[in-house]
Amino acid sequence: MKRFKDLVYDYNDIFVAVLIVIIAGAVIFWRIGDIMEYPEYLARIHAGETTDDLDLGELDLTPEEVEDINENPEEITTDPSADQGEANEGGSGETAGDPPQTEQSFTTKTEVKFTVPPGVTGTKIAQLLYEENLVESPEAFVTAVSKANAETKLMAGTFTIPAGSTVEDIVDKLTR
Repeated sequence: MKRFKDLVYDYNDIFVAVLIVIIAGAVIFWRIGDIMEYPEYLARIHAGETTDDLDLGELDLTPEEVEDINENPEEITTDPSADQGEANEGGSGETAGDPPQTEQSFTTKTEVKFTVPPGVTGTKIAQLLYEENLVESPEAFVTAVSKANAETKLMAGTFTIPAGSTVEDIVDKLTR
């Protein structure tokens, strides 16, 4: 029995390789007719001849009017929370008289000591700041870091974030 196991272990890779070659050969043999006709098929298409197996009769080729998203670039919003506010219209959250919050209007309420562990990514820092209620959203921090071109300048350590800090102030603090 031990000799059989040794034989299986020694020749298992060779058996699998031979099996793959046999299966590939069987597929090629099965489809050889189609493989050999393919160059002729391409030649007929390039010559403009119709092919028997292509039925384009039911294909609708009438042009349709599509909205040009670049038509009014000033209407494009990059803040996902703005779209949600419009979709909710009067739902929980904003009221009709309140202006929507932006990155610039959100500020910290109190002074906070914030620690950035070594080796964390900017996305993780954004999540930690959001959990400490220091930024409006993780996306707001990531956007501010990108605008400041500070993706590689974020530092590990403990920082004091003063009350009234904006997300830009926090980015500035974490990059010094």
